[in-house]
Amino acid sequence: MNVEVSSDGTVRYRLLDSIRAYALDRLRDSGLHDTAAAAHAAWYANLADHCEATVRGPGQAHAVATVRAERANIDAALAWTAAHDPPLGGRVAMGFGWTWVVLGDGVSGAERLRSALAAAVTLPPSTRARGLLVASWLEASAGNLERAQADLDEALRIADELADNRLQADAERHGAFLSIQLGRASDVVDLATSSVTVT
Repeated sequence: MNVEVSSDGTVRYRLLDSIRAYALDRLRDSGLHDTAAAAHAAWYANLADHCEATVRGPGQAHAVATVRAERANIDAALAWTAAHDPPLGGRVAMGFGWTWVVLGDGVSGAERLRSALAAAVTLPPSTRARGLLVASWLEASAGNLERAQADLDEALRIADELADNRLQADAERHGAFLSIQLGRASDVVDLATSSVTVT
């Protein structure tokens, strides 16, 4: 077992890969792998909810440090939910979305989001659109502007189809950010202004 101590004194224990593989084999042999994986994914969904609620406030540093430390576990939860519980995977990805933005996860964060959204076909359209907006922001942050525009366009299409003014305003704000990356100063002002006049 490896022991890591972070700069804030937090102690984290890590299994050696050989021990982890052995333990997973034993768990599968017992017939309890899916039960354990479901509990694991549910725990990370709750953590995602917490990060979503705190990452844009005073708890940001803690949310970011947690997600950075838990990357492998989050990926494992997303992989399991894609095959076994896609709506839960959507919740996990949506919850961590803005933390990935703050971490600068760019293309990889956007891909995690889009994959979870694609698997979770029963998610409400408005949730799908909000996820695509975050994916667009992540892609734009990474300089992948064409993909960012495609995600934004799809989110806008959903918002227009739903006639959801708040979602349309969110899309305009995201459009303003993308316009910054594209060097379209007048579009930035127009979109930002339009987004705050929604009633």
